[in-house]
Amino acid sequence: MESLTPSGAFSHSWYTNSNLLLPLKFFKACGAAVKAFFGKYTVSIVDPKTEALMAKYPKSWFCMELTLLKNRTVSPIKHTKTTPIHASKGHSTSDKNNNDTTEPARNNKASRPITPERSPYSPTQLQIGKIGKVTKLQDGLYTAEGLTAMGEKIYFTLIPVDSQKESQGIGRWSKFLESCRDSITTMRHILNGRREKVDCSCKLFDTIKSKMEYQKENKGDKYFYPLSYFHSAQSGFTPTSGYVAYVSKQPNFNPYAMPETGSILPFEQAVQHYEDILMVITSKPINEEVYQNRGIFRNPLSYPDGGYSRISTQLHAFTAKAMKKAHPSLTSMFVAPMVKMERILTDAVGIENMKTGDQIPRALYDAVKNNGGINFGDTPTMIPMSVLQRIHD
Repeated sequence: MESLTPSGAFSHSWYTNSNLLLPLKFFKACGAAVKAFFGKYTVSIVDPKTEALMAKYPKSWFCMELTLLKNRTVSPIKHTKTTPIHASKGHSTSDKNNNDTTEPARNNKASRPITPERSPYSPTQLQIGKIGKVTKLQDGLYTAEGLTAMGEKIYFTLIPVDSQKESQGIGRWSKFLESCRDSITTMRHILNGRREKVDCSCKLFDTIKSKMEYQKENKGDKYFYPLSYFHSAQSGFTPTSGYVAYVSKQPNFNPYAMPETGSILPFEQAVQHYEDILMVITSKPINEEVYQNRGIFRNPLSYPDGGYSRISTQLHAFTAKAMKKAHPSLTSMFVAPMVKMERILTDAVGIENMKTGDQIPRALYDAVKNNGGINFGDTPTMIPMSVLQRIHD
């Protein structure tokens, strides 16, 4: 049995009782939404009636939620040594010093935060992260399972966003972005022990403080440096059309359960809603052959726990795989990375596979520039999707 969000429950009840009079149908749907708010509205995915209802209303809100929950498992990932495409060219495969994230510490076990589930494969065996088979759940919705270079399980999702469609409303991602901005200030207060500045329980305050002190002690102040660049990175995150792609810690993370309206969430609620999200990016076709990735950033709430390092190129690679399925005519990814992200991409795909400057068609450059897709200091770059798709196989 799967629990639906209030919106999903309202949608499910509405279509289930489609033969009733409108007032009664509305009353029942509201009752279902109230039950779902308290976690009391559940649906069996394997029920033939549910499957028939999903087949009849594939674009409904409840169908999108249940489809995502039903199809999270993908093909097993083969754990083999992986040689990067450009290894023979003498490029480093590590972005260890590029502040993408940091490696999990290996000492001070007594004070170590709870570590995520790991595979039995060591970093030297994996070398770089893996991405499994990309699965299409429905039009525009794709998922895949993966492993980081350290062997932690991660889950990728490409989800459509459209400000003109209620079920794909941008509110949930805008609120996520607001909470990320607010959480940076909050975590600084926690690290500095300013309890009076933080609106959360003492237990959560002490837990986050302990984790952050552990990271600072074992990895130094530089561990939190990427937070200083957050506002620059997230400025390109524009979830108004196209898609949002994200990496999460859990396979059952439900983006449709993210709040859409209201004021900025208190820190404790933000942790509850968003702690499973590791990294996000927006993807959008520019024309029939090129799509753009923009606004990649790490969720600040993931920093206290640490781990899950070197996943930015995995997210880019996943979008290449998923966007190719969604739009078969696409051949290249356009991205305008800042300096650090540019170095990470260069290490991953090799400079010989990157087009910059005059190599980019002028019409394409102008189209992106005029749409606000290039900021001062960025390096407009095109990378073949065929290259991106295989760097984490």
